[in-house]
This record gives sequence, C-alpha cells and structure tokens, in this order.
Amino acid sequence: MNLLSARPVTYLVNLSERDYIRKKNKWLPKIKAWVDEHNPGDLIIPFSVAFEERLSQMASDEERAEEEKKVGATSVLGKITHAGYTSLDVRRFPSSIRDGCPSETTSTSERLAA
Repeated sequence: MNLLSARPVTYLVNLSERDYIRKKNKWLPKIKAWVDEHNPGDLIIPFSVAFEERLSQMASDEERAEEEKKVGATSVLGKITHAGYTSLDVRRFPSSIRDGCPSETTSTSERLAA
C-alpha cells in the first residue's frame, strides 16, 4: 500500500519591489538552476509582498490597474492561487451558500473516497 505521494512543488520567490518591477534579481538564475537540478518541472513564481501589499491597500480595481500600468508590473496573486489549486488538484464547485461559504472545494483523494 503506497500511502505517500509526490506532489509538485510551487516555489514562491519573494523579491524586493524594485527587483520585481525591474524583473531582475541576482538570485533568480541560481534558484532556477537548483530547482531544475533537484525538482525539474516544478513551478517558480517570483513576486513581491511589498508590491502586493501596496496594491491591496488601494481603494478600487481601477486604481490598482492604473498603478500596475504606471510601474509596468502586475499582481501575481491570481497566478499563485491558481498554481496552489492546480498542484494540489483541488477544484471549486459552486454550491448553495452555507455558513457564509459560497463554494466548496474537493481534492482528488476526496472524490475517490466518495
């Protein structure tokens, strides 16, 4: 009985806001080389917590879009969320609103057990 399974790993690399906007960092090539050597095919997502926090504090989507256009960089929170759901094989299903939760999530193991 094989109880352990290997899941893909998503590497989140936090950069300074300046490096993220410039899309340059001296460590990224070294991190990529290590991942390619030890876990080929795994996803690396560079992002900036400082940049994401600054965007999250803006009042409207239009203000965020304007700031992203001005600095030439975009938020990757959606990509991070999607990568997490994909790597864990989790799917969202709309359901009736129960306890304030508008959707349910299930994984492959939950679906197979049902």
